[in-house]
Amino acid sequence: MIHSADVLRKIKLESKAVQQSIDQARELDRTHPLRIGDLVQRQTDSFVDLAQHYLPNLSHQSMQDAWCEVRAEIGDVLLRKHDHRRQLHAELESTRKQRENLQSNLAIVREQLEHSKLVLGCKVGNVNKLLRDDPVVRNCHQEIAKLDKELDQCLAHLEAANQDANTKLPDYEESFLFQYLREQRFGTSAYQGSGIERRWDRWIAKLVDYKKHKASFDYLCNTPIELKRIVEQKQKRYGELLTHLKDAKQRASRQHGVKKQTKTWDELREKVETIEQAIEDNLWEQCTLEDQIHQLDQINGDYYDQAIAIYQQFLDKQDPDVLRVYAECTKSPRDDEICARLRNISLDIDREREQAKDRFLQIVGLEKYRSVLGEISQRLQVHVLQTVAETILRPDFDLDSLLLDIRRRQLTPDNAWRLLRESMVSPWTAFRENVPANRTRIERPVNRVPTDVEDDWRYSSANGLRPLEASFQAASNFSPVMPAGPRVDTTGVVLLPRLEQDASNQPASFTTLAVCQSKAEAKQVVALLGPSSIVSFVHTHPTKLSAQTDTILPAEFDVVVQTSRYNEAHKLLVHHRIALEREWTCGTCQSEIAQGHGRCWRCGSHRPTSPPKSTSSYRPSSSRHSNRARTN
Repeated sequence: MIHSADVLRKIKLESKAVQQSIDQARELDRTHPLRIGDLVQRQTDSFVDLAQHYLPNLSHQSMQDAWCEVRAEIGDVLLRKHDHRRQLHAELESTRKQRENLQSNLAIVREQLEHSKLVLGCKVGNVNKLLRDDPVVRNCHQEIAKLDKELDQCLAHLEAANQDANTKLPDYEESFLFQYLREQRFGTSAYQGSGIERRWDRWIAKLVDYKKHKASFDYLCNTPIELKRIVEQKQKRYGELLTHLKDAKQRASRQHGVKKQTKTWDELREKVETIEQAIEDNLWEQCTLEDQIHQLDQINGDYYDQAIAIYQQFLDKQDPDVLRVYAECTKSPRDDEICARLRNISLDIDREREQAKDRFLQIVGLEKYRSVLGEISQRLQVHVLQTVAETILRPDFDLDSLLLDIRRRQLTPDNAWRLLRESMVSPWTAFRENVPANRTRIERPVNRVPTDVEDDWRYSSANGLRPLEASFQAASNFSPVMPAGPRVDTTGVVLLPRLEQDASNQPASFTTLAVCQSKAEAKQVVALLGPSSIVSFVHTHPTKLSAQTDTILPAEFDVVVQTSRYNEAHKLLVHHRIALEREWTCGTCQSEIAQGHGRCWRCGSHRPTSPPKSTSSYRPSSSRHSNRARTN
């Protein structure tokens, strides 16, 4: 027997394998531009090699040997090369003449600069002689030299006096008796002591030798101040002497015209620097022109690259067979090898593009296949949750063949789900097929705790009918007309056939319209009939296994409608079922979804349905169904 858990596990593994295949295909698609770019670059390089083979250099002879289709364009490139060479030679000759003129001007200006420098030196010498002979200037120099020495000595004495004052003055300030006599102004005309106070102060002055220490204190305080004043006076006089010397030099310079001559010398020096810079720029330009001429004289230069580009574009437009025939007509095997390489690269490019198209179709197919697997898995999970009994499939059911048919797109989700539902059997049927008929009770180990499922199916049926068949027969007994030939649809609801007799004269009777395996399905059918004002309700048929036991099989749920409106309700359900099986358009991604698919393969959106909602969105809330789901 095949359990629903095995089916779900198989679908999960298949979905995982499909996702891996999709990821691999997308990875190849991601690197597709890189591979195409590499092949195109190799193809371009091969065309360049072929063009270089047919045009080894840019000369008149090579132009004559080239293909007649590109001979005119290559001749234009060769003509432009000759014109450019003539232009460069003309510019080089002009640059050389300009440099010769600059060098001649430089020699003249340098001669003028030397003469101006000589005149300036003579005038400066005259000024210096005049200053040396001037007695005022001479006295200023002597006095400045004397002031330099005196300033050095004064600064040295000032530094020593400051150090001596900083060392000794704190002792005088800390002596209480000395500070007392200073405050009393002892020894000066301002002293006002008399009598015993005067005698006492005299005794203190004699005790501390106030007169001597007072003179030393005054020296320490007044000497730095006096030295600073002397230094300032000498510095002021020093500045006045420097001003006199500067004025004397300016008068002498004006007298001999030194300033004017200096200006003339500066102008000539700047002119020399300008001409030298112009000569240097001229030499750089000359080197550049010579380098360009040297590049033009090379076999492979810019113009050669232009000719190769023209040749390469022409060869790129030609048919490979034409290139092959032309290559066979030449003596060299080089072009044969390049043409063979071009054919192989062209085949690789075409193959890569075809593979990209195939991968796109493969990804689309795998996405649809994965969507179908997800939809079937979801439907099976909902069915397991909504069904009280355990979901079991026939032993001869081939799940691999079903998945293969889905992958080949031979089955839609509805068709696959229909085959899966038709392969489901009740646990009691599976039990009867695997247990001998003479046994009425299942033997199980003592140490195993029995589950609700085992208790529900441990007895055999007395009349030999299967539970589902017994439910069909019980449902049909309520109707005055015996329906026959029920079939299982995609949702697991058994829709009974239309009534062949006129039942409009039986307004008070009711007839079973559909048989459902879950209460949720029955409620959905009732909700669908509600807007049409068709009286309907759900009726439950519990079935006992035997009269000697109270064990009850899982109930079958019947949808009972008014007999007078039976055919109308039947037509409404059939139309609703047909509407769900049509092609539809996804409202999220606008994809066209084929018939039988209930979910979009691209974005995963569910098919829009009018109320009531489909069984795939139903979730049971009762404790019985929750406990049953946990038991499974």
